Amino acid sequence: MWKRPPAFEIKELLGEGSQGRVYKALRRDRAADLSQTVAVKILHSETAVGAWKSEFDSLAKVRSPYCVQVFGFERIRRRPALILEFVDGVSLSTLGKGCWLEADDITEILAQCEAAVLDLYKFGTFHGDLSPQNILVDRDGHLRLLDFGLANCGAGLVRATPEFAAPERLCGEAASLAGDIFSLGRIEQFLQGRASAADSKSTYLQSNPEKRSLRGIFSQPERRKKLAAKVRAYQERQLISRDFRTRTQTLITSAIKARPVPTFLALISAALLFVIPSAGRSSVPAKVAALQIQTHRWHYFRLDGVPIGYSPLNLPLEPGQSYKLEWTSQNHGGARQIVVEPGRTYRYSDRDFSH
Repeated sequence: MWKRPPAFEIKELLGEGSQGRVYKALRRDRAADLSQTVAVKILHSETAVGAWKSEFDSLAKVRSPYCVQVFGFERIRRRPALILEFVDGVSLSTLGKGCWLEADDITEILAQCEAAVLDLYKFGTFHGDLSPQNILVDRDGHLRLLDFGLANCGAGLVRATPEFAAPERLCGEAASLAGDIFSLGRIEQFLQGRASAADSKSTYLQSNPEKRSLRGIFSQPERRKKLAAKVRAYQERQLISRDFRTRTQTLITSAIKARPVPTFLALISAALLFVIPSAGRSSVPAKVAALQIQTHRWHYFRLDGVPIGYSPLNLPLEPGQSYKLEWTSQNHGGARQIVVEPGRTYRYSDRDFSH
């Protein structure tokens, strides 16, 4: 048994979402000589802490091999934090973008997703924000759902990823089994590389929630082994990519040690002249500008059509450029044009998105 208070040794950043940063951590109880590897999700905001705490009693009761276990709520670095089971794997979003998934892989993923959704239903809860970012695939090919049951936290607000949410969710309705089933259809389209679109032939994507149904697919060991191999291969590629030192990096490191400062600066200047023209919009800006968004109600943002997520956001902007900022919220949406001036910080809050 843990003797309070345990200490958390943060190891590495695993990812970041709209609600917080997730770290791999070692949970220690030195008095009892116990330790455990966990995932720590340090929340960005204090506003929803009360609502998140109220969910723990129900979430802690969920015991499913397809759901990440919720251990509790702590304060780490004076910030509210969720303590979760650590899963050695990758998000379905990352896997879908970084690997070639065959029809059998997609079938296996959907089979496990169906089992996960049914398990939540048996425990009297729903996910409410089922998306590839909230699904992990571990090194054995097993799926785990993240953030289940938390989509309705916070003063009656609805949190859902628009690209994967059912229409009724975006209109403000509560999470439901039918809504989670619709999200499975959107996930299937994502994994197949298709754009999100209406599909009356899909049992998942029926416009009438009462007509949606699961397909009754079952997980199979052989399919799961193939999926596991792709997860491990992806992790190994990432490890090699992170640790591999290119010939150019080695040469620059040698130049720092062996050459006088002016020669090294000339080397960097030459490298910049080579790289910058191909970088996209233009050369290095004279004075960087920034976009800062801090809202208490949920808004989902896009910049020039590219999804940038939920508040809080802090992004660099290139001076002299014009950007289109679009947003979707519970009951409405909108857009505004930003013409960027050098060195200016563009700050927006709830009142800027009220119409």
